[in-house]
Formats: sequence, C-alpha cells, structure tokens
Amino acid sequence: MGVYPLIVLGAAPTIALLGAVVIRFVVMQPVPRLGRIVSVLTVLAGVIPAAAIVVSRAAWRVPFLSDLSITAILPLGLGILAVLLLSIPRSKARTTTHSHLSRRTFLSFVTFRWVWTLTALTVVVLLFTIAAGTVSTVDSEGHRALYKFLVGTTGTSIATAIYGWHFSIPALWMLVALLAATVMAWLIIPRPAWQDDAVADTITRRIRAASIGRAAAGSILVHLSVILRSLASTAGVRGEATTTELGTVAVGPPFAALEPALHWGSEIALTAGLAMWLLIALVAIPNSRARKPSAA
Repeated sequence: MGVYPLIVLGAAPTIALLGAVVIRFVVMQPVPRLGRIVSVLTVLAGVIPAAAIVVSRAAWRVPFLSDLSITAILPLGLGILAVLLLSIPRSKARTTTHSHLSRRTFLSFVTFRWVWTLTALTVVVLLFTIAAGTVSTVDSEGHRALYKFLVGTTGTSIATAIYGWHFSIPALWMLVALLAATVMAWLIIPRPAWQDDAVADTITRRIRAASIGRAAAGSILVHLSVILRSLASTAGVRGEATTTELGTVAVGPPFAALEPALHWGSEIALTAGLAMWLLIALVAIPNSRARKPSAA
C-alpha cells in the first residue's frame, strides 16, 4: 500500500473524530451524566461500528474484507448492532411517590429532524442503487454485477464490475431491517416508567432517541460511501479506441467525468458516518455544567 492510500485511510477517521469532538463539546447543549450501564452501552454503540469500518478499510487486501457483497452490508449490520445496544432498557426504574399523567409517545422524545434525515439518506441510497442496478448486466456466474460500454465504432465493448443487483438487493434488505430496528427502538423509549427525577429522565430519553438516530444515519452514510466508491471505480475504467482523426484514444464509460465527484462524495459520506458514530460515544462524557440525573 502506497503513501497516498494510507493518508486517505487515516484522513476520514481523523476528521470525523475532530468533527465529533467539536460538535459534542462546542455545538451541543450540555448533556447530563448518564447511568453507568447506559454510558457503557452508549460508548460501545459508537465505538464498535466506527472501529470495525476503519479496520476493514485498512485491511482491504484481505479477500473477505474486500468483497463488495460484504462491504456493502457491513455498515448496515453494524448500524443494527448499535441500535440494539442503544435500545437495551435502563436499570430497574425507581418507585416514585409522584404521578406523571402526561401522555408519552415516541414523538415526545424523537425530533422530526431525525425522521427527515433518515428518509433523505434512504432516498439518496435508493437513487444510486436503482441507477447502478438498472445498467448492470449478467456476468459469467449469472449475477447482475457487470457493466459493459462500447469502445469505438467497431462494436467492441469493455466489461467491468459495478454495484449491480447482485450486491444491492441483499443490502436493501439490510437497510429495511435497520430502519425497522430504528423505529422499534424509538417506540420502546417511552415505555419504561418514569424515574424519580422526571426532568432528567426526559433529557436522558431524548439523548437515547438522538443517539439511535445517529446510529442509523451513520450506518446509511457509510453504506452510501461504499456505493459511491464502487461507482467511482467503475467510472475510472478506461479502454482504447482507434480513430482516423486522433489515432488511439482512451475511452471510458458515459459517466467517466463523474469519477472525481463520486470519489470525494464517498470520502465525505464516510467521514460524516464515522462522525455520527463517534458522536454517540462522546455523548457518554458529561459536560461539567450538566446536571446529574438521580437514576443510575
């Protein structure tokens, strides 16, 4: 591996970590101290997915980790794991002498911002998935994982790999599972009884709801990064064609001009996704000005 790939591999996690730190301690409002169990689960929900993706990208020479059928679903599977960790109930609720009669639904703790964010990201993923799947053709093994484009006017064509239906259909099922797990996790949040300190309990539940949204959004962003990186590789394929005016010229697919945009779009999506996950872990670190909930 050359110096440039090493720099690229290290740039996204570094920028993501710096961005997460700035958002957590500069932009976000003070966050109260979470209970011990909740803090541990929150850290694990953020660190495990981020670390797994960084390691998998660094070990790209390993056949298992360089297989697109694995790399496409890996971020979504890690997102489901993070959501499940964040949905584990807190320790047994304290009995309270006060009655809290306010009606609680998941919308009491989940802001529409996360609903719209996940919807928008899902639509973007679907657009690229459908576009790539539509132009894919069958390879020698009968999988829709090949893309062909003509070179010159002689009818010669070049075939290369693309993020076709063979890779995208399993990933779409994983995406559906991730969104279902996210909705279920949000629906669980209002169910436990109130803690003694209702104000602190409300804040903690809203933090959990936001963390679940970040876990899902980070997963979809990293998955989108995989799609864009694959399409950038397809766009970068070149062939040679002979013309009477110019002689031999290099020819690429019709969307070859999009290669730089696809490449940097992939890096931006990866960085944003890692930042989402790392921010989850940093939420477990309380602000000095934040009040401490009475429940553990």
